[in-house]
Amino acid sequence: MKRLLLACLLATTALCSTTVSAQSDSIEGRPQSAKVALSLAQQQNYGQAIRQYEQIIQTNPSAINLYNLGVCYNEVGRTKDAIIAYEKALLLNPSLKEARHNVRLAYASTKDAFSDGRSFSWLDDFCYSLKLSTLKALACFFFMLLVISVLSLWGCRRKGLVLKSQIIFGLGIAVLILWGLSLSMIAHQIYYYKMSMKRAIMNQTQELKSSYEEQGNPIETLHEGTAIFILGKQTEPIQEVRLADGRKGYLPSSTFTPIVPNSTQAE
Repeated sequence: MKRLLLACLLATTALCSTTVSAQSDSIEGRPQSAKVALSLAQQQNYGQAIRQYEQIIQTNPSAINLYNLGVCYNEVGRTKDAIIAYEKALLLNPSLKEARHNVRLAYASTKDAFSDGRSFSWLDDFCYSLKLSTLKALACFFFMLLVISVLSLWGCRRKGLVLKSQIIFGLGIAVLILWGLSLSMIAHQIYYYKMSMKRAIMNQTQELKSSYEEQGNPIETLHEGTAIFILGKQTEPIQEVRLADGRKGYLPSSTFTPIVPNSTQAE
């Protein structure tokens, strides 16, 4: 229940931001049905809350609504559905820290307990501490400072200002590090967004085969809730997939649910 309240607090915090994302929710602006669903969840009436949220998602698939739906799914033991809801919430709002935390716990509770394909949790949290638009603005700002530093250093050396040159050189190195850090955080967010577009969750227990044919050698027995990555198009009845550890194989398309349905995937 605390996690549901935290989600509301996150939405309230977004109102104070100067650059409010399109995926953020305003608690005051939510439809009455969302408030009813939240109230049902707070009363631990998760079955009715799930039905309410599932209806809301049809017309308002916001990150907060999807996150709260995931919490309700998790409370009734529907781990696979909880993972899908959390993943969809993170696609809309990658900075939703509670959803990243919960989805890691959900993956860890599955029978396979494979990694979700992300990096160390502290690094993931750090890279999502700022929104992508903010990071891009910072990267441009640091690049401009770097150019100014290089020009200033060149001018000081021409004039023989040794001490000033050393100070500007030190500042330039610091700016270069900050620029590189912002670019790394941008690359991290873009990479995992693309990976999430390819992500799918197992619906049932199924053997991962080494070839397209039915008689292919089994590679691994996958269970409900395991994360896989789709390679190629989703229209194929037998789909080539990859596990988080890099192993590849083939699965029937009916045995997993893509996070983003009916989209064209490319490796």
